Amino acid sequence: MKNKAIEALINTLSDGAKSIPKITETMIHQYQQSQLFYGIASFAIAIFLIILIRWVWMKLFEQYKRYKQVEEKKPNLFSTRINFSSFVYTNDLKIQIVILSIGTLIVGVIAISLLVGGCDNIGNYISPINGLINNLTN
Repeated sequence: MKNKAIEALINTLSDGAKSIPKITETMIHQYQQSQLFYGIASFAIAIFLIILIRWVWMKLFEQYKRYKQVEEKKPNLFSTRINFSSFVYTNDLKIQIVILSIGTLIVGVIAISLLVGGCDNIGNYISPINGLINNLTN
């Protein structure tokens, strides 16, 4: 029943769109512009987050390469001198990878939700009457 009422309202608004008052036309135009802005902003932020994730992982890989080079030059395990900084560095790198993996998961979910929200906003820009009605009924 609710869907039929919404469809009837859409049809009425679509047919009467030629004779709508100027203030309603301005309101719809402003709604379209805000939806376009939010859609583009959502896409831009999502792309920035994806680039940020890639940059951080590349920095970590560079650090891992340096660690591997240091590990190859590591002295014998049976030597009398203990290399404590290498031990800390090894464990620190593992902790960084775990934290970065969890952070990547969280930021990835945020980026995907921004992309979905941006698609919804662009859809509301293309069809503003449907978007207005959906926003009012939800």
